[in-house]
Amino acid sequence: MIKRDDLVIFLNNYFSIEKYGPDPSMSRMVPMVYENFEWNKYFTQYFSNYFNGLMIEGGENVNTVFGSVFPTEEVLENFIKDSKEGDFLFLHHPIDMECGDPQGLSGRAFLPIKKDQLDKIIQKKLSIYSCHHPLDCHNEINTNLPIAKKLNVKNKNYFINVAGGFVGLLGDIDPISKVDLENKLKDIFDIPYIDFGGKIKDKIVKVAIIAGSGDKVDFFKEVEENNVDAYITGEIHSHIDNERGKNKMKEALEYINNSDMSFFGVSHAASEFLVIKNEVLPLISNNFNILIKDLPLTNWWH
Repeated sequence: MIKRDDLVIFLNNYFSIEKYGPDPSMSRMVPMVYENFEWNKYFTQYFSNYFNGLMIEGGENVNTVFGSVFPTEEVLENFIKDSKEGDFLFLHHPIDMECGDPQGLSGRAFLPIKKDQLDKIIQKKLSIYSCHHPLDCHNEINTNLPIAKKLNVKNKNYFINVAGGFVGLLGDIDPISKVDLENKLKDIFDIPYIDFGGKIKDKIVKVAIIAGSGDKVDFFKEVEENNVDAYITGEIHSHIDNERGKNKMKEALEYINNSDMSFFGVSHAASEFLVIKNEVLPLISNNFNILIKDLPLTNWWH
């Protein structure tokens, strides 16, 4: 058992929460999805300032630290069910995001946590902590490094500066074909298929990795300027069923279909879950000698 505040102070300092100011994307998305709901009655003032950090303040004593990437209904249901009073959930995103399935249903974009689940979390005195942009671009633990480790990437370099931090990683891998890399990625992320686009290559030796939403044409251009063979990301283009999503999909596909690169989408959620399971939770366990438990999604193409 540890003190909640000791853990929060450690995480705020380790990930330099205040360094980046309000999160560049969550500071827009959280108020938007809770437009007709008094969300700041549930969330801490600190979170309302930075849109990172301790979001919901539970009991003072923590027995187990849970971790996941999105607060889906499934993840929160399992957290509420498996936790004891005062337990702590570390998330990469403070709100859910239904990204869509390339071989199934389209997504609905960002979604709020439902009131009944918020009430259950408050009643059980559970804590939720969110760390988005500071985790994406941290020097030691970030969303791209665990993928690079799995692929044995050499000569790693960071690139693509967003709001004062680098969100992309470049490097070299042992020569591999498109088919073999696709199979390797399916195994790493435990997904049934890859969302593939671009050119089919027999020999891939230089990769770019951007976990999460890598479906930005500006990112594509900067990646291709670095003579990359394969672009590995959560989403190569949007699968969200609204006007903005359809426009983003069209724009991305126009670029992908004329590119010399191979594009590999491994799902937004799966691409960022690795850092929670393999890096963040062990970091907490090693520093506090506390129980940890990861909460995966049943369907990564969420």
